[in-house]
This record gives sequence, structure tokens and C-alpha cells, in this order.
Amino acid sequence: MMPMVDAGEFRYGHHLNKRARPYATELRLQRHDPLAKLLRFITCRPRLYRAIAELIDREVCALDGRCYKRGPEHFDNWHKDDFGGRVAGFSLGLQPEAIVGGEFETMDEKTGDVSTFAPPSFGEVTIFDISLPHRVCPVKSATPRICWAGWFLKDTISESSGSHSE
Repeated sequence: MMPMVDAGEFRYGHHLNKRARPYATELRLQRHDPLAKLLRFITCRPRLYRAIAELIDREVCALDGRCYKRGPEHFDNWHKDDFGGRVAGFSLGLQPEAIVGGEFETMDEKTGDVSTFAPPSFGEVTIFDISLPHRVCPVKSATPRICWAGWFLKDTISESSGSHSE
């Protein structure tokens, strides 16, 4: 898979808040790239949806994701993803080497307590509650954080749906 990551067509992308201002930046693998198609094929499985639905006690009918790279030049501010039919988030690690920084954090809005999780290693996945504010901390190493990340959805989606600008 790593040769496919290395050969992939990654372009600058950002996430926009309600005021149309970027709250996160990254290099995003284009949807038509063979690796992006492979990752969607591997993860878009009814059996996986049923397992996640059982885990979170919510209906899951689809998945929307993207492959991204985040290096020291990228940022991610606190945000929530609980819109557009999203019921849970995921991040599957694809970088083969350890990285410095790039931790995933969630915040309890009532107490302000922050929980910090190491970036997922290759093949490890983080599944998280999208109603909690969360962010990815800055990457401090030359090796970027590379993930297949996105959301489990309660409804099916079309190829053109999503909330990301490219």
C-alpha cells in the first residue's frame, strides 16, 4: 500500500467552518486516485457498518472518507463533526513510521478536560464520538500523519457529497 501512497495525487485541501473560514488544512488524496478507490472498496462494507452500529448503538448505512497527509505546515482547530447524517468518526493510520506530534484530542465541554490519543500506527483505527470537540495536534516531524479518515453515516451518500473544499 505504501507505494500507492507515495504515488498518490495529493492536493491542498481545507475544511471550512460556518463562516467559510478554514479550521483545518491538509494534503488530500484525490477521490479518483486508485488508492482512494481501494480504501473506499475495503471499508464500505455492510458487515463493518453493523459492527460499528452495535458498538455505538446507532444506525449506520454508509461511510464517507478521505485519505490525507498532515505535516508541520498544516493545522486543525477544535471542531465538531455532528452534522450531515454523521454518527461516528474514524481515523485509520497509514504512515509506516512513528511520527512526532499528530496526537488526536477530544474535549469534554462541561469540564474542559482533554483526552489525548497517540496517532494511530499503520493499520490501527481510532473511532470517536463526533459530538465532542476534537482536533489533531500539529505534526512536528518530517514524516507526516497519513490517515484514511472520515465518518460513519446514518444514510447513504452520493459520490459528490461531503463538506470539504478542494
